[in-house]
Amino acid sequence: MFTPFCILGGHEAPVAVCCFTHDGKYAVTAGHDRTVRLYNPTKIEGGGSVNETNSSKTEVYGVALPPSMASSSSSTSPSLPSALHIKTYSGLHAKEITALHLPPGNNLLVSAGGDKNVIVRDVVSGAMQRRLEGHSARVNCLGGGGGGGGWAGGS
Repeated sequence: MFTPFCILGGHEAPVAVCCFTHDGKYAVTAGHDRTVRLYNPTKIEGGGSVNETNSSKTEVYGVALPPSMASSSSSTSPSLPSALHIKTYSGLHAKEITALHLPPGNNLLVSAGGDKNVIVRDVVSGAMQRRLEGHSARVNCLGGGGGGGGWAGGS
């Protein structure tokens, strides 16, 4: 059974997609605010680690919540620590982001969405490496080969 143990917070609008790197060490989220956010879900904001706050967990899971739930103190909001936010990528998508792909190696980030573009970024600098155009509608999914040499997008 899935039990959330940390919040991947910070988006200004609904989150459309969340995925983990192949090694499970990092998570990325994206959505309607046209940003991609990178987290280390094994560390918590303010220091410490998830293992220190809940030593019975051996797998890495996170939960992405809308801003209203992540900041709310009501009983409907889980009392969970926030995952360590590392970086926010923005400015390259004109509409919502609906798909993410993280090729093996953790050095590239591929995103796509309502602007009909697929964008390949360098994870460290955030700089765009390529913009792939040509879809006739919103790009809903991304995939790539195990070697990281190619990507496919579907609209």
